[in-house]
Amino acid sequence: MVVALAVVYNVPSLLEHDVKTVWNDCLSLLERQLVHSAMRTDKLYFILYKTLIYFLFRFLFPLASLTFLNARLVCTLRRQFSQQQLHLSASQVFRVVQKVAPYRIIN
Repeated sequence: MVVALAVVYNVPSLLEHDVKTVWNDCLSLLERQLVHSAMRTDKLYFILYKTLIYFLFRFLFPLASLTFLNARLVCTLRRQFSQQQLHLSASQVFRVVQKVAPYRIIN
């Protein structure tokens, strides 16, 4: 699913450029230049694709996913601790914090 979404997200960027053949006076030959297509210069395309979809795919979806997964982790840990005895020693709590803390820092 991630690969399919990546392909769908990047297809419009492949159509943003055109190849134009121009005469180079210095070299006296035809050369190809990469220019923006009409789609790339359209303001609506720029607002929708470059701004809105970029915001969704690169910021909002990853942040929402991390928030959801962290919430699930907290719920799972709370459920696990409630099923165990509530009388944990200080050393047991410290070991659990050592295992969980690196994941919280990364996310």
